[in-house]
Amino acid sequence: MIEEISDKILRGQDVRASLIALKNTLSDDVEIRDEGLYNKLVELLKDEDPKIRKNAAILLGSFKKTGVKEILLDGYHHETIEFAKEGYLKGLAKQDCKSILGELKEIQEALVNDD
Repeated sequence: MIEEISDKILRGQDVRASLIALKNTLSDDVEIRDEGLYNKLVELLKDEDPKIRKNAAILLGSFKKTGVKEILLDGYHHETIEFAKEGYLKGLAKQDCKSILGELKEIQEALVNDD
């Protein structure tokens, strides 16, 4: 099932629905290792549809690769749609974020103060 959904995403077929289906299929502690899917999700962070960006960011959090945190953090800072920013934070929540704790605290403070 996961492979079928991943193939649809890679082929660009029903991307929005496929991202949601994959997100709903995976448990939070699952690690994805498909390099092609990883590259496609990084590409989708630049999609014009904010729901696609949000779900791609959430799924990227399931990759335990060097650089994922930085990609998600950078995407968060460049995201202009508030509800899509949530996806970047959800993706980061699946990562070991000790190295970016200071930046996350700044984001938290900004959110609490509604900046």
